[in-house]
Amino acid sequence: MKNTAMFRLLVSTVFLASLCSLAEDTFLVTNNNTSAVHSFTNTSGTASVVDGMIVFEGELTADLSVPSAYDGNGILLASVQVLVQVKLFDELPSAEDVGTVQGAVLALNDDPDDPDSTTGTYYAWGTNGWVQLTNSVTDELYATAKNATNIITFIFNYSTDPITYQMNIGTTSASDELSQVITSTETTGSGITSISLSGSGSLDLDGVSSASGSTAPLSLGMSISVYYASNSVWATVSTVGENGNDTIEIFVKVGDAWEPVGEIIPCGEGAHVYTVELNGLVPGESYMFMIKDEEGHEFYLSDPLQVKVIMVGEMVMVTEMEMKKLAVTFNTEVGRRYRVKVSDSLTSGEWTVEEVYIDGAFTNVFMASENQTQIRIPINKNKAFFRIFMLED
Repeated sequence: MKNTAMFRLLVSTVFLASLCSLAEDTFLVTNNNTSAVHSFTNTSGTASVVDGMIVFEGELTADLSVPSAYDGNGILLASVQVLVQVKLFDELPSAEDVGTVQGAVLALNDDPDDPDSTTGTYYAWGTNGWVQLTNSVTDELYATAKNATNIITFIFNYSTDPITYQMNIGTTSASDELSQVITSTETTGSGITSISLSGSGSLDLDGVSSASGSTAPLSLGMSISVYYASNSVWATVSTVGENGNDTIEIFVKVGDAWEPVGEIIPCGEGAHVYTVELNGLVPGESYMFMIKDEEGHEFYLSDPLQVKVIMVGEMVMVTEMEMKKLAVTFNTEVGRRYRVKVSDSLTSGEWTVEEVYIDGAFTNVFMASENQTQIRIPINKNKAFFRIFMLED
């Protein structure tokens, strides 16, 4: 195999037979969703950081584990996402090369006999060996190109025996269109135990996230980049988990007040990327930004963001925003499941289910593991009251 890259979620650590040199370089990567710091260790071959990417030839293995948790439909899920620069396999690795894994994905060169070939198609590993990945919404194959940057997400279902998983593959933003269901070679498990990248490729230091009980590692997420082009200031805003059609508003802080500078008309439920013109901002200046989403949730930047002056085609870094949340601790019964509902009035009788943040992920149902449980409820000034319900199993 030459010019290869394969991304695997491992049950036990294995190595490609052709990689025999050892190394122990360790790189610290912050999980975008949980803020935990993980060690990616170059256990075979070479690796170094170039322009914010871990460029490796060999294998990177991480101490990243993701326990499974129930989603809103009572299904045990765990997911992990990486942002990688893709290389292409010239041939499919054998079962011996793959080893024991929960799931694996690679990009196979469409024409390995052509030295100028730069296109490839994604394959995933399951009980029937390598299968071509198909987008279950469009019924089209997941394709890629040599050196393309892709967001790759694994979502494992531990309510099945054997374990099954799906994937979504995006480019500059995570896709919400999953692949077909892949049956894993593993029959039991309680979550992701580690992640390994094998072959040659690049992993973005800021491109790793994970979640328990969620199909969207960046669920209810918001990110923003701001730049100057065509004599105007523009923002690119990425959303995940949209749940309404009301206006998304962008604000900057002027003195002690938040001033509106732009509006977005949402496309509807799911994940989307918007480009919107902003008013009153100066190129080169830095501002504190706040975004109020279609549900009234507020997202804040921890540091000022500079309006970059860029040339067309230059890559713009995206900055993740933190949702404003209220921490609530309450007595619980171990093993029982709970749900939070919110309302804008105590007398209206209209209560809606709210996503809450617990154990590093958003969920609308959570199970208590102790006699006291702390959750974080997204603050929405239009829905100022909440209730916590214990579900009847």
